[in-house]
Amino acid sequence: MSPRTDSGRPPRCSDDHGEPLPGTAKKGTTYLIVEHPHGWGRDVLDGEALGAELAERLRRFVGSAGAAFHLIRRPGRTRNEGAPVRAYLIFTSSSEPDAPPASIEAFDLPGGLEEIFALDLGGPGRNTALGARQVRHPLVLVCTHGKRDLCCAVKGRPMASAMRAAAASMEGLNRRGTTGPCAVDVDGSGPVVDDTAEAVWESSHTGGHRFAPSMILLPWGYSYGRISTDQGMSMLATLARGELPLPGLRGRGCYDGPGQAAEVHIAARLSGEGRPVAPGELTVTGPRDPGAVTARRTVTRPGDGRWLVELRYRTLPPVLKSCGKEPGEVGAWEVTGVRGSEPGE
Repeated sequence: MSPRTDSGRPPRCSDDHGEPLPGTAKKGTTYLIVEHPHGWGRDVLDGEALGAELAERLRRFVGSAGAAFHLIRRPGRTRNEGAPVRAYLIFTSSSEPDAPPASIEAFDLPGGLEEIFALDLGGPGRNTALGARQVRHPLVLVCTHGKRDLCCAVKGRPMASAMRAAAASMEGLNRRGTTGPCAVDVDGSGPVVDDTAEAVWESSHTGGHRFAPSMILLPWGYSYGRISTDQGMSMLATLARGELPLPGLRGRGCYDGPGQAAEVHIAARLSGEGRPVAPGELTVTGPRDPGAVTARRTVTRPGDGRWLVELRYRTLPPVLKSCGKEPGEVGAWEVTGVRGSEPGE
């Protein structure tokens, strides 16, 4: 017989909070995101939502670019009738030293999803002729994909509604020049979007529904989980101050598990010392060995210091990875030591 909660219902995957969050972020550095206010199916590219032929074309299109594909909608599935479909192309922070800054480009698709295939997904700034507009505010994608997992619908939808309503009046989310509070790169070379009401969206699967409510902060590629409504409001206020929100932080998708855990640890340490970091400010380097159970990562804050973080992989007791499934094994990267130096040392 399946275990029951105190309420008499079967346990949900997000009820268990024993698994540490750092090191569990969704991997990836490129996102193509398209508004679709209707049903999403279990998988957005399984043919149920978009039709088999279009879904297969999109799968090949984003796959060739190594991009993640998400469907988004406004909370409540509301949409201005007659308005063109909104799409975003995001290039996140990268571990490469010569990578361009994280960026968001917005597009209107008056002809529908078919116009997606004209986009160049190879890098920022390549779609100006197609009407690309630089976005001055971050995007928060809150997973509400109930057909993928019930937890995301139950916990994600109220969160998305509350955060979107709050973001609409927060002008501080917009970048104001190169030293503005929210470090979304805008180079001033073309049209921009600065409507903070569009900062928060419901999203299809963002990875890790056992951490519901789960969300991704773009353009930097940070994943979050187990966020309360109060923490969601605080996340927006923290971003408006130009600081990286820490509650529920799982890591940044351009890094592997130990790199994510190392960045989260140093960001929390600096915040505790009264030196909060901005989104994307820390860089993480170090050799990747997928089979290793120990790791070292160097975390650098330009002009402020460098820390060598030692980590160890620990196997955890089985957890429900998805509602209705049997528990499965998981693990976590835990920090075992930190050695640091300040400028001039």
